[in-house]
Amino acid sequence: MVSVTLYGGLDEIGGNKIIVEGEDDHRICFDFGRRMGYFNRFYDEFLQPRSKSGIRDFVKLGVLPSLDGIYRDFFLNIFSEFSMGEALNQEVIEHAQDYWKSDIESYEEYVEKHGKPFLDAVFVSHAHIDHIQDISYLSPEIPIFCSEETKLLVEVMTDVGKGGCEYEFYRYNEYELSLKNDSFRTMFPGSPQIKKKKYDDTPIKEHDFLPIELTYQKQRPMMRNYTAVEYGEKINIGDMWVTPIETDHSVPGSTAFMVEGEKNLLYTGDIRFHGDEEKTLEHFLNQVDKDIDILIIEGTRVDSQRNVTENDVEIELAKKFNQVKKLIFVDFPWKDLKRFSTILKASEANHRTLVVDPRLAYMLFRFHLEHPSVYPNPRELENVAVYKRRQASMLYSESDYKKIDAGYVDFWGRNRAKKDENLIRVKEKIDEGSANEDEIHAWELAMDHIMNGITAYEIRRSPEDYVLMINFWRMNELFDLGDLKGSHYVKCMCEPFNDEMQVDENKLINWLSHFDIGFDETLDKDGNRMIERSHVSGHASRPELKGMIKKLNPDHIIPVHTENPDEFKNIAKEVDHDIEVMIPKKGVEYEF
Repeated sequence: MVSVTLYGGLDEIGGNKIIVEGEDDHRICFDFGRRMGYFNRFYDEFLQPRSKSGIRDFVKLGVLPSLDGIYRDFFLNIFSEFSMGEALNQEVIEHAQDYWKSDIESYEEYVEKHGKPFLDAVFVSHAHIDHIQDISYLSPEIPIFCSEETKLLVEVMTDVGKGGCEYEFYRYNEYELSLKNDSFRTMFPGSPQIKKKKYDDTPIKEHDFLPIELTYQKQRPMMRNYTAVEYGEKINIGDMWVTPIETDHSVPGSTAFMVEGEKNLLYTGDIRFHGDEEKTLEHFLNQVDKDIDILIIEGTRVDSQRNVTENDVEIELAKKFNQVKKLIFVDFPWKDLKRFSTILKASEANHRTLVVDPRLAYMLFRFHLEHPSVYPNPRELENVAVYKRRQASMLYSESDYKKIDAGYVDFWGRNRAKKDENLIRVKEKIDEGSANEDEIHAWELAMDHIMNGITAYEIRRSPEDYVLMINFWRMNELFDLGDLKGSHYVKCMCEPFNDEMQVDENKLINWLSHFDIGFDETLDKDGNRMIERSHVSGHASRPELKGMIKKLNPDHIIPVHTENPDEFKNIAKEVDHDIEVMIPKKGVEYEF
């Protein structure tokens, strides 16, 4: 017997949380992503989650499942290691405890009570927020398996991200309840507070490409228990054997998972067969060497017949770019390296330099270090430059930039003594003229975007030479780019699929219209104005999904990641197989 319980991805796009239990009570989970559509019913730009109360609040709202034995101990039991006798303000503590009491058992409590974890492992299909973000709340003791590229991309997302408890899906901080010291910085000594744990300064050298150590006042946050696995490698969890299978999606490292046990189960993750010419349906099916009893299949585009390929997008973009006499703006997801390659080829065909966001440059550099034969070094690409935004003081001052805004190194180090061989000390040695070649190289990596980045003022001198990566949240850049009449904006990402995205689309059109920037306009099915896309989806179309189901011929289908699950019943009838299509309910266990 095998059982399947879903806590997300039902009648919604994303938020997949799928628990599979084997015959011997071992459990695994496929993805643990944020239910973005459901989350946005409650929160918006000016109403954000309370970070330290995230687990409790989210469980009450239904954003997170109410499950014992999976969540971080501290956020459920902040008083577990704190003595009430230490508190000067016991009334505050007592009132706080009334709220912090939780009926949910943490991972540690569950293991102590039952002698084994509730959840043995999480298998991540790919690094999109709707598949990974809620990992932030899981206990770091739970092993996480994914492809090597997914692990690297999640690390990059953490490096360039905004931090905070709910973004600790790769690294995590340890927190503690303490009392404020009697110092000039507080009027309330002895009052309780929650802070990140402090550590002694620890020199660390994390990257092989840096010949120097980087010193922190606080230890770099802990890394979760990630394990990168190769495609085809079998991972044993109790009586289940899990095999990762290479797929194609709009981010690198996308993976499906096959589970062999009492029943054979296949989870597709997000999948397509029209992006990478090598990752066809046949390529995917050749990796599935077992009969499939249960198929958990995504259906984002189950109602779409359209099947544009990435090569089609490249041809279309090259033609569009050729028709524009001034600056070309292009909007595409910074994590989609396939789309980056497509846009770069179209830019090169029109003798233009593609000016990219620092996050994309940083990601490409990190991927190049790990896979130099597959991913080019962005510092060596003749037709690629990094955009240097005017921000902070608006003076293009070196002090305006930090982390990857400045270069390809996401931290600077801390120099408490000159014996520390970190980047700050390296700068001193460069000024002294005593730095060696490796140290100079390290400093150049840290400062590359400041020294070599392309500014708006350089672009406005010869706009016909550039393609600028930009999006709605960077519209303020238009003020510095001069006369934009004759320029053109190209959208290379998905259409709006909720009210918030449509509002942003309307605002974007207002910006473009005000600055006389051209764009191809169309209407959506509801008659709303929309920018026409040059885009290929990261999800399989209906014919592709039908072809996969026909070839696999499973006994049972469980649709996820779709707003049209009933459409799979029609597909099952069309393929003329005796397939049971199950439309599950959230939190209900289904046995096979």
